[in-house]
Amino acid sequence: MTRARLIWAAVVVLSLEVTIFGLVNHDRIYMEWAETTDDLDPPDFAREARSLLSAKEIKGRQLATIFRHARRLKMLDIEILALDRQVRDNPDDSTLTFALADTVRRSGDLIRARRLYLDWIDERSQAEGAHSAPMQLAWIGLARVERDAGELPRARAYFELAGDLATADRHAPVEYFWTLTTLDLDEALDHGYDALRTDPENEPVREWLIGQALARGNANEAQRLVVSAVGADLYDPRWTRWLDLA
Repeated sequence: MTRARLIWAAVVVLSLEVTIFGLVNHDRIYMEWAETTDDLDPPDFAREARSLLSAKEIKGRQLATIFRHARRLKMLDIEILALDRQVRDNPDDSTLTFALADTVRRSGDLIRARRLYLDWIDERSQAEGAHSAPMQLAWIGLARVERDAGELPRARAYFELAGDLATADRHAPVEYFWTLTTLDLDEALDHGYDALRTDPENEPVREWLIGQALARGNANEAQRLVVSAVGADLYDPRWTRWLDLA
């Protein structure tokens, strides 16, 4: 064998060893993370996660593990990187696309979040139908983007395109209600009761309704709202606060 061939063979063997070591090491890292709950060192996690995410091949379980720990550690940039890879590998999974879009929204990149939702709607609206569950979630997600951008009339329109908010997302009726409080007090009053039925423990919504009842001279309704929350529990601290309002 010539010297050149020997050198070439050595390079190939070394490359294989590096690749195998990388795969084994990444699996070891995955197994450590999969068994870890509270003792991850954030800088170490960030470094290893970026290394894994830059690899040409990465397993779905590794992506899921990275995402889970990144969310727990509030590392939005790594959450987004992991979700980007998952969406690339599973382009038809609307749940992953919406998770990516919402995480991008929470990171403050509203332009990209808006584009993710709009692209999905453009591509899938005919196949999904106007009132399918995924389409509802897309409109709600887009409404949140516009709300965060300060475009409240657009946010209202998108919430309303979603149809029955309570069946689509349990948080959406309350979010829609707060959007309305800035735009239309009468509509907000109507939907405030819907929001309270969806989330009866939501004290800010209840306090807003109590305040509106008092502002409209309806002290009986204000007291009814207080009593319906705490019943006859005179030791509940909300009694004092809300009865002072009423």
